Amino acid sequence: MSALQNDALLRALARQPTEHTPIWLMRQAGRYLPEYTATRARAGSFLALAKSPAFRETPESRRYLADLAIRARVRAALRSDERTAEIVIDVEVTAGAVTLRGIVVDDREKRLCQEVVGAVPGVASVRDELRTMTAGLQTFPQQPREV
Repeated sequence: MSALQNDALLRALARQPTEHTPIWLMRQAGRYLPEYTATRARAGSFLALAKSPAFRETPESRRYLADLAIRARVRAALRSDERTAEIVIDVEVTAGAVTLRGIVVDDREKRLCQEVVGAVPGVASVRDELRTMTAGLQTFPQQPREV
């Protein structure tokens, strides 16, 4: 059996050193969509499209990805803590600052959410915009559902 020619991905998955960071692209799903076909036609090829300036990493894209990662960690922390697992709230992150929105039962639940979120690595601050049912809500507004 011959040695693999392009085994960078396999070596990276095995936590071995590689000369570059390999990526895995799943490009089949949208290849027949008119938008993809038009974009690829303008670029000339898939490789040219991937190397275009629109796909280059920027400081803004790094910040956006960092905020997405923090949001995912915050949501996971809220779901995995038994005290807050059943509380459904909206989480927004901008530059590490987390904003919590939604409705909780009381001030105790607000404090629990703030405590859990504040302990998540990468969270710079927590802005509490949570409302409590005991604060005299006259109507129950639509609350975004997170999946």
